Amino acid sequence: MRTAEDGTAGLAAVDDAAPGLLVTDLHMPGVSGATVIAEMKRRHPDVPIIAISGLFTSGLGLTADGARAIGAARTLAKPFKRDELLEAVVALLASPAG
Repeated sequence: MRTAEDGTAGLAAVDDAAPGLLVTDLHMPGVSGATVIAEMKRRHPDVPIIAISGLFTSGLGLTADGARAIGAARTLAKPFKRDELLEAVVALLASPAG
């Protein structure tokens, strides 16, 4: 598992090798999660992505539907339970298409 402190560092980390799965927050300093998703889909189109956000229902920023439209396979609204994240990870890694 690799972690990155922000979107810029995350994108730099995937230049070396594509991850098996990406989990990204949508609202980060610097490069946004939406940009990370779009760029990941361009660089590594087969990598499944989980987008997380505390703002999906707030009307501020990208909605869950919007995140899926740009390439997220799953979305989780904060706060979410660990089991919800685990379920999404297992489902995406088990699916040949992500």
